Amino acid sequence: MLKPLLKLRLAAAAAWFSGAGKKKNKPKKSPVARIILMSLLLVYIVACFFFLFFLWFDTLAGAWVGTELSWLYFAIAGLTAFALMFFFSVFTAKEQLFEAKDNDFLLSLPLPPGSILLSRLAELYLVNLLAELSVMIPVTAAWHRNGYLPGLGWLALVIVILLLPLFSLSFSALFGWVLSRLSRRVRKKALFSTVFSLLFLALYLYFYSQVNLLVQQLAQSGAAAAARISAVRPLYWLGRAVAAGDAGCLALTVIFLLLPFAVAYILLSRTFIRTVTARPGEARVEYKARAMKTASPDAALLRRELNGFLSSSSDMVNAGLGLVMLVAGAVALPFFRDRLEETAAQLPGSGSLLFIILLLGVCSLISIVTISAASVSMEGGSLWIAQSLPVSSGQVLRAKAGLHLILTLPAVLLASVSVALVTRPRGAELIACILLPLAFALLMGQLGLVANLRHPNLNWTSETQAVKNGVSILIIMLLSWGLMVLLGGLTYVLSLIMPLGAALLIVAALLLAGAVLTCRWLSRKGAALFESL
Repeated sequence: MLKPLLKLRLAAAAAWFSGAGKKKNKPKKSPVARIILMSLLLVYIVACFFFLFFLWFDTLAGAWVGTELSWLYFAIAGLTAFALMFFFSVFTAKEQLFEAKDNDFLLSLPLPPGSILLSRLAELYLVNLLAELSVMIPVTAAWHRNGYLPGLGWLALVIVILLLPLFSLSFSALFGWVLSRLSRRVRKKALFSTVFSLLFLALYLYFYSQVNLLVQQLAQSGAAAAARISAVRPLYWLGRAVAAGDAGCLALTVIFLLLPFAVAYILLSRTFIRTVTARPGEARVEYKARAMKTASPDAALLRRELNGFLSSSSDMVNAGLGLVMLVAGAVALPFFRDRLEETAAQLPGSGSLLFIILLLGVCSLISIVTISAASVSMEGGSLWIAQSLPVSSGQVLRAKAGLHLILTLPAVLLASVSVALVTRPRGAELIACILLPLAFALLMGQLGLVANLRHPNLNWTSETQAVKNGVSILIIMLLSWGLMVLLGGLTYVLSLIMPLGAALLIVAALLLAGAVLTCRWLSRKGAALFESL
């Protein structure tokens, strides 16, 4: 029964990649444009990773090729690949393995639970393999540029590449299992998952910010690092197997990489049904009669959208991460005022360039707030409920866009005020400092809803797919980046013939005009499009 399940998973992935089956009651459109777009995006992301990791590891390869530290190079490469795979799959594993919406349906069929679990693990394995290749290919290229590998070393490298994703997958699956069990036992499940995800992301970003320094330190003091890392024997075996072609170390590496996956699979397959179907009892709440509160249709719809957003940790983490970064940046920016003033003194234009850079920074954080760009997709198979409510489709769309703006605009205003306190603009520049980011956020919130109406993902099996993998998310982020480049160029041209403040106010006016036009489109054609989904 495993083969049909694997075909089903691969067919679902191919359907998402090509855009097939996204809309109901619609004639099928050629998926060529989407396939080309997704392929170009994939090539771009992979190329960025290749370039980044090649730069990092080329420094280490130049220092360690032909020395006794050659094993350390591939040990660090394996550790880096493991960290990247774990980061990309740990929260996806929780959603896809234990909280997928089709789990109950599959368990009702005469299918072994182990086969269901293995088919989902196979899909995650492919994701891990792609993430690993983005590390190991540039790592190998950097080594080959400075030296060579023995014949058995190449065989060991291929085996490590194939087995390391299983090792990472075993830990991410077990970690997701623990998170799923814990989240079911707390009342605020979404809040628990969101806080945990943000803490994990903060640690990852901190480590990422220190990578360049770590690479330089490793290149200069490799012997000290080797003495510490060699104490972790599996890392030494892996590095030695690839760098020196050591058959004994290769055998030990294979056992070490396969054993955790076997243990994880046995444990998870035996507890899969109990984990997926667990419905722990909630605390009893004593009923107290209270006066019934009523609200207008618009307020009720807005509350519905807010409750849906707050009940989904995937939506809050992926779509609302920019809000956290906006607030954190606004709070942290004044503490770096002295350093920024020193930087501004060295820039041309008496600090105007720093002012523009900080405004662009605020807009770039706005671009990763994608609440509205996933709001239609989050309805999923329950879209009919929103379509059958005794309100107009325009009101439903207005509530979706309204939630995005209510959550985004206060954070944007706080960030704009922080920029103003640091750069101290005057007159028109001060007005533009506040108005332009707000106008940009207003337009992006409307355009995100437009993109999601045109490219909804309603056939997801986990909320992560709707929030993280939707085409509308990609479109709105690329559109916002392109818009920033376009408006930056327009600001530069206008600043040649008028004061900077006036140029920025003209740009802000254009953004507001675009937001008004987009709002009109949503209330008319957008409403009709929503009804036809």
